[in-house]
Amino acid sequence: MLTLQKRFMFCVAALLMTSVQVPSWAQSTGTEPATVSDKLADLNTGFITLYRAQNTSVLAQLPLIVIVNYDGVIAIEQTQRTQYAFSPGHYEIKAALHAVLAYQGLMNELAGPNATLTWRDAEGYSSSLVALMSLIPEIQASAGARQGATAVISKLQQATRAAIAQQKVTLKDIALTLSSVEPEVMTVNNEIGQSTIKAMIAALKAIEEKVTPSIWEKVIVVVPGPATARVNNLGIAAASAVLGKSALGKQIFYSEAIYDDEGILRYVQMLMRDKHFSTLMFDQPYRMWRDVLSETSEKYLSENTGALLAR
Repeated sequence: MLTLQKRFMFCVAALLMTSVQVPSWAQSTGTEPATVSDKLADLNTGFITLYRAQNTSVLAQLPLIVIVNYDGVIAIEQTQRTQYAFSPGHYEIKAALHAVLAYQGLMNELAGPNATLTWRDAEGYSSSLVALMSLIPEIQASAGARQGATAVISKLQQATRAAIAQQKVTLKDIALTLSSVEPEVMTVNNEIGQSTIKAMIAALKAIEEKVTPSIWEKVIVVVPGPATARVNNLGIAAASAVLGKSALGKQIFYSEAIYDDEGILRYVQMLMRDKHFSTLMFDQPYRMWRDVLSETSEKYLSENTGALLAR
């Protein structure tokens, strides 16, 4: 009869046998012999696979994950997903602001010596501005934001028609047009920003009131955004207003170019897995959120430049 200890060891061995694949260099392939680097790479893959095996159990210890988007806030409690949607005005008005980006991209190409776009593309852009203008009255935004967007579109259309008539545009023309719409763009930004951050904070507070204090103190807030992280992110500001600035980098995180729920959950799994490892090994929960060679970089910078990177 197997003792409890022997049964435990047998189960562990069975688990390892089913979880870790035989390295490719140990299999008969008939190809050239694997190099040391190949063998180490395969072994490393197996080691990382074992490290990530704890993902599910680590995530299960998080009672609440909150995702702060510009169109709403999502609360995920284990398998339950609750969405707090905002007015669509923010996303609807972005079309007017993106028209400014489109103008710069289009005209910059037409002004260059090796343009990939033509004046036919400029005609298409002009038609899009007409369609956009017709939709502005229906956008669910403040009167000030709609008025600002209307002014932006009018100026872009005027500049575009002038360029088409001349079949010519210069970088100076582009700069003058962009600088002329800047006041209205900022008006729209401020109008939308004020309403959006209020909605974000209200949603976060509604979630806080719904859960117990013990759950809220463990909440993880993720703010999705572009890969080129923006300074003074609105979602980060809203979360900080509710949780406090001390939660930044501990409970409030920015996910670069990760927007879907599944991807964000994987991101949180990574954060919490590394935090758990850091606590056990370094007795510092946030050590693994720094570069693995950060001690070397800090020492080098301190000795050679007198400067230190942020921890």
